[in-house]
Amino acid sequence: MRTRCYTTQATQATGRLTFRHRFVIIISSRHKLFPLPKFQGTIVSSSVSKGLALSVAFALGFASVARPALGVEYKKKTSAPREQLQLPATSPVRPVSHSLTAFFAAKGALRLSVDGTGTDLSFGTVEVSKPAGGAVRSAYLIAALTGGYLRPFEDGDIQVSGHRVMWERVMRNGVGSWNALADVTRFVESEINAAPPGRVLIDISEDHSDLVDGTILAVVFDDPSASPDNFIALYFGSHAQRTDSLVVDLPSPVPSSVSDARAELGVGISYSLQSSAVSDQSTIIDVNGQRLTTSAGGPDDGSPSPGALITVGGSDDSPANPSDASALPANLASDDELYDLRPFLTPGESKILVKTSSRSEENLFFASFFWSPVSSPETASLASAIPETPTRAVPTSGTPAVVLSTASSRNSIGASCEISAAITRGGLPLSAAAVELKVLAGPHAGAVTRARTKDSGVATFLYRGKQSGRDLLVAIVMEGDTAVAGSNVVTHDWVEEILDTSIDISPGTCPNTIETSVQGVVTVALTGSETFEVDDVDITSLYLGNAAPLKIQYRDVTSPPGPGECACSDAGGDGFRDIVMQFKLEDVVADIASVTDGASLKWTLAGSTKSGKLFRVTDCVVIAKTPGPPIQPPNEVLAPLDSVPPAISPGG
Repeated sequence: MRTRCYTTQATQATGRLTFRHRFVIIISSRHKLFPLPKFQGTIVSSSVSKGLALSVAFALGFASVARPALGVEYKKKTSAPREQLQLPATSPVRPVSHSLTAFFAAKGALRLSVDGTGTDLSFGTVEVSKPAGGAVRSAYLIAALTGGYLRPFEDGDIQVSGHRVMWERVMRNGVGSWNALADVTRFVESEINAAPPGRVLIDISEDHSDLVDGTILAVVFDDPSASPDNFIALYFGSHAQRTDSLVVDLPSPVPSSVSDARAELGVGISYSLQSSAVSDQSTIIDVNGQRLTTSAGGPDDGSPSPGALITVGGSDDSPANPSDASALPANLASDDELYDLRPFLTPGESKILVKTSSRSEENLFFASFFWSPVSSPETASLASAIPETPTRAVPTSGTPAVVLSTASSRNSIGASCEISAAITRGGLPLSAAAVELKVLAGPHAGAVTRARTKDSGVATFLYRGKQSGRDLLVAIVMEGDTAVAGSNVVTHDWVEEILDTSIDISPGTCPNTIETSVQGVVTVALTGSETFEVDDVDITSLYLGNAAPLKIQYRDVTSPPGPGECACSDAGGDGFRDIVMQFKLEDVVADIASVTDGASLKWTLAGSTKSGKLFRVTDCVVIAKTPGPPIQPPNEVLAPLDSVPPAISPGG
């Protein structure tokens, strides 16, 4: 649970604060909130101004205070769509619901690990609880975009363990954006299987972190020590806002002694914000006609800002149900979304009916169910697949000490930076502590991510810079939504490294001309040279505007152009291989009919190397709507993306 810096500028004399664009600030007791792209507010109450100043002071590591309830409310913001979307920017957002359906169900000696992460940074981590002797059977990544974002998920938007994810299911949801599901077993099984039992950290990378509310990783293990009667089911969809239902089919009837069974339900919810000042954003869950909770939701696994609003019942959560099923959320962690269903079961029944309804605009898009008819020491729990026994007696009270350090103080834009926070209490490592990493100032100011400490008392963070400049970072230990300790401030410099490369649109022609009457495909070459080796390029990162290539091949077809942004070359190959791509014209220019005949357009190809270095290269093209002299682009047929010869296929 996270607290977030309220501001990057503060003038104490006037009480005037400039708020970042991701917040809507309302000095009111009313809960009618409006998403606005930017807001600058003047604090008119001296008590409010003082409270915010204290919160900012603590974020800088100067004080230890709880966030006051001052009528300053967070609010989710609808992200503006990108340019050249398939849907026009004026298209209405039409929420769509799809009841959750099972995409995995199996009975046997199985265990389950579930964890989620939401971050404003490009990198985050999820934890996998690996049982002793366990081997990965299946692993799935489930993700949700922030509310109101029209553009759907695209293949490669998210990476897991360095591999770009190809989505198997993408669907609209009830908050006007999209949910996605992918089988990522092949990406994570070797890493998890090779790790020792306990917590295994899996890296998650998001190309557009501010648009992705978060991701969930669900891993099913085969474990000979587990009960052979264990049953696991995983569900994906988008529950309707007003009311929806999920029917869980049990593999065997509920036994006469329900207390001997184990029945745990975990749910994943995005685009939900809860705090002491925001109590109307939650999901109500009823089981077999009885109220289970009124406060599901919140950013338990993320942070209270758009692009990080996610929670899921799983690792480090308790299946204990809310003591008051009708209670409204009171803080960021009022409900951990992991539940014990035994109180709602009747002996002999073989189905469980789960009904949900949203009190505001939440996206319930994932559920997990674990069942064992007989409770035993071998029974796996979603809450903790591996019990952790502390080896030393760590004091239970006292302010923790936090030391923040970085492996490197300087990185190129696009590369990843590893930062560690060591947490101790009474001189001993503090395990399973919730820690936030915040960027206080710099090009990524306001970004936040979270992790938990391992048995060593160390939490490790990864983040990737997108802009040049110096970031100031701090780590904060959280208990619920209260900050209890802060670290030293460290700096990290991001520098722009210019890669010496270029592109050639319609290679072999000069000027670069696209005849819309005959050409439905655009050929683009990323030029190789003595200083730029195309084998180093991550081909899944290549986008011309918002368009991904249809086909790709490695050939020497062109030479770097001369000086000037719109220079072109018709000299042919130069002895260095190029990456030759084909794009659908309508994907590059969404509304080609509106482009004037003879217009000159600048198109930009963006991508990255396998080491994470970013590049953006531009070329000019002339749009010809009336036939001209014959154009002679390369006439070889490009190989499909998945049939690039292995000898020249890039790794990764």
